[in-house]
Amino acid sequence: MKGPAVLALAVLLMGIAVWWVGPDSDWDKRCPAELTQEGSSGYDVTPSIWPPGTRCTGEAPNGEHIEATYVPWPEWLFSLAVAALVGGSAALVVRGVRARSDRGESLSDTTSML
Repeated sequence: MKGPAVLALAVLLMGIAVWWVGPDSDWDKRCPAELTQEGSSGYDVTPSIWPPGTRCTGEAPNGEHIEATYVPWPEWLFSLAVAALVGGSAALVVRGVRARSDRGESLSDTTSML
């Protein structure tokens, strides 16, 4: 059952990488509200290696320097769930193919029935 586990791991790693960097369109949601308010001097957003996630730095309207890191835990948990679903589905397919081959059926026998 190495194949389904490798597939699930690949999906998980790809999901983590995608959410780590994140889409450019949701930076405002990832940074503290003070940095996105009118009157702030703007903010800088960069992916962070440690702690993992998105680092926001900038100056609030009151002059306070703010630095925060958004770690995408919900998104990573979603990636884990998708990876488990993909790995479980692949394992069921592999198990079905192996069971048919153990009974002496070929894949062409089952596809002709469709």
